[in-house]
Amino acid sequence: MKIVSKQSGFTIVEEIVSLAIISIVVVGFLPIILGSLKNIYVNGNRTKNVSSAENMIGNAVKGNSTTGIVQTNQTISITLKNSLGTTILPSGSIQGKNITFNKSADNQTTLATFVPD
Repeated sequence: MKIVSKQSGFTIVEEIVSLAIISIVVVGFLPIILGSLKNIYVNGNRTKNVSSAENMIGNAVKGNSTTGIVQTNQTISITLKNSLGTTILPSGSIQGKNITFNKSADNQTTLATFVPD
């Protein structure tokens, strides 16, 4: 009696070819993935730095701390006009302090705000 077996499956050559095709596709998407990871890292650091700068400016506005803060007196002139360009209120001025946080050497973050007196 003769036993005939039918084995089905993939040959080693087919496996190698499929791995090569998958590798080529993965290598094609690798720069996109790496660029995205770099952007996530850079923007995460920027968010931390901006939050820290906002806290420092908030403390300076409250009068608690002025470390790393530059305060200058400033006067802003204003004139209110309507949509037709007609003056509604005459020129006036607002005096206050311009508060700036600039730490470009460390984290390249600069924030400024104007606080009226």
